Amino acid sequence: MKSPDRILDRKSARSLLFIGYYDISEITSAPQVRISAMMTTFKSFGCNNVIVGGRLSRAKAQLKWIFYLRSRKITHAYIENSTSTAWPMDLLFLIILKLKKIKIGIFIRDVYPAFHYFRSKLVWYQVPLYWGWHLSVRVYVSIADHIFTPTEDFVDFLKPRPLHYSALPPAMSQPPINMFNVGSKKFLYLGGISELYGLEYLANSLERLAVSPGGGGIDFITREVPDRIKQYPNASIQSMSYAEITKLEKTYLGGIIATHEPYSQITVNVKLFDYFSLGLPVIMSNMRGNVELIANEKTCIIAGTPEEIPDLLEEILSNPNILLPYKANINNRLYRAHNWENRVLRIMKKLNVKGLPR
Repeated sequence: MKSPDRILDRKSARSLLFIGYYDISEITSAPQVRISAMMTTFKSFGCNNVIVGGRLSRAKAQLKWIFYLRSRKITHAYIENSTSTAWPMDLLFLIILKLKKIKIGIFIRDVYPAFHYFRSKLVWYQVPLYWGWHLSVRVYVSIADHIFTPTEDFVDFLKPRPLHYSALPPAMSQPPINMFNVGSKKFLYLGGISELYGLEYLANSLERLAVSPGGGGIDFITREVPDRIKQYPNASIQSMSYAEITKLEKTYLGGIIATHEPYSQITVNVKLFDYFSLGLPVIMSNMRGNVELIANEKTCIIAGTPEEIPDLLEEILSNPNILLPYKANINNRLYRAHNWENRVLRIMKKLNVKGLPR
């Protein structure tokens, strides 16, 4: 039986339109996981007004909504995007929603193009998307009643600066499954590998783990692996979706985040919550966005500098029991604080959706 508060949530969500900027028919990336989870959660609240898909299927759905909007009792709209660059139809649809006096919330997930070093790395066909990002953000800030970003530090990079904004970090996909094993000799690394993502420190870690008593290694689950990593026999390399990862019977001591790029200081790594969802403590570089989010949770061992990561992995391998309190905190507290339902509730409250419990 649903609680009275939950019934109120369902009634209020019926007046909300959820829009996701990605095709989620086959989920292979972190943005798709996030959009799929948010759509499912909004629907569980009673929100049946959904537009999710790639740019063409999304445009067709938006056109239908333009003609039938008057017959739908929509008072609020929330956009969860995969990239902050919108297509022309997306921007037109937002303008129409605004003209209909629908209250709009938009999640801006990236501000990479605001960093000068990002512009220098673009190839010719990416330049239109770069300028499209700047245009999209200006439209978002002008139209939205509330802007959501992974951390509040994002706001300093948005032009113009939004008046109403709040941090909206990612969440755990499910209560932690138990891929942690204090007797394991392996660590897990998810995602891309490059110099900015800690290639040097990952390679140094493999060298140190190989000569540790009993030996140790790292499983890399990624699409592309630099040749420098491939040369280490204690590096296992696979490519698979997150859903496939959750079905693995392998166990690990913890997850690794070695990112040290400037952008990483103001955002929250999605892979951080992927590790938590797998029940794994995290050994990570000192990135302000991540550290501030989980400062009180004590679920991560934080390196003062990324150069210290090999030392920490070697220390853990020699004394894995030091991870037990971190694992206990993941099980006992983290999911209650950072789940998709709480994330949806935060959005609805910031948009002042009527009918929510106070």
